[in-house]
Amino acid sequence: MLAVKQAVAFLFRRSGEAQLLEDEFVRQASLDLHWFSPKDARRFLEAARALGYLSAGSAPRTVRPSFDTESIQVPLDFRATPQILEGAPELGPGSVVEALAEAAARASGASLESVWDAIRKKQDDKLLEPSAAALLVAARAGVDIGPYIARVKEELNRAARAAASPSAS
Repeated sequence: MLAVKQAVAFLFRRSGEAQLLEDEFVRQASLDLHWFSPKDARRFLEAARALGYLSAGSAPRTVRPSFDTESIQVPLDFRATPQILEGAPELGPGSVVEALAEAAARASGASLESVWDAIRKKQDDKLLEPSAAALLVAARAGVDIGPYIARVKEELNRAARAAASPSAS
């Protein structure tokens, strides 16, 4: 999902800001740069968050890159297209990752933000897909993960197919 990471780096370099309002991030990706429709731009935001490329900013409803944007090579003629979202995990309402994060927060009494941080850390430390990392964090928090297994498997299979396709970057 290098193209998603490059797109995040491009947006933050272009803005010159350390963090952006979620709505500003979406607006830039759709209306300013014409990369996505507004709906796909929102999906881009969620995919970047699910992949661990975006973290919560210091103010409500803001995001910041979770990596050094200068460390990512972005071609001069870079242009994101909706195809970069194929196979990307989704964190929108009803996603398995979101459901597991919420269940882990309830079971452990921890804040949702700290659970998301634990998921991102597990994802980075173990090189896991977001759904697998969320499953491990939820299990450790005492959540009965049985009802989530089928959805996690489905998401992992989708990610594997996307990674194997020639258009995956």
